[in-house]
Amino acid sequence: ITDGNFSSRIFQIDDGWEKSLGDWQIREDSFPDGFKEITSKIEEKNFIPGLWIAPFIIDSRSETAKLHSDWLLRDKNGKLVPAGYNPLWGKNGTFYCLDLSRDEVISHLDNLMNTIINSWGFRYIKLDFLYAGMLYGDYAQKTASYKIYSRAIKILTSRTQTTSGSPVAYLGCGAPF
Repeated sequence: ITDGNFSSRIFQIDDGWEKSLGDWQIREDSFPDGFKEITSKIEEKNFIPGLWIAPFIIDSRSETAKLHSDWLLRDKNGKLVPAGYNPLWGKNGTFYCLDLSRDEVISHLDNLMNTIINSWGFRYIKLDFLYAGMLYGDYAQKTASYKIYSRAIKILTSRTQTTSGSPVAYLGCGAPF
């Protein structure tokens, strides 16, 4: 992150902090005290706290998927649209994508970003697997997928400062940013 006349180093917490894909809650077994103390310590060492997240993908077994099955993107036959394969994720390694045309999905992700930045204290957010926001499916709102994707990216990256005024930066991986 460059802010004025200085550059900073980043300390990023990567995959594995979350309960599951789509359940972007902290694993208490790994982080029993949450993130606020950790991000404060990272800042004290003159690093910027960073966090990996893949906001557009979800494990169909996650609590979020169970509570909001309508949030998962489906094809015209009603089958879930696969977003990829990782043997450590999802049922049989397959993970899926969210229907980003749904306002409630975007609102959920926007609230999540606010928590990550302003409650947990992260100022560098690595947004991964972004291609999932452009996959072909039977979207709830019928429009071009690039419009749905663009809206989601703009909302997710709209915070350029924390509520206390510190800069926030994003790294987009896996798709145009």
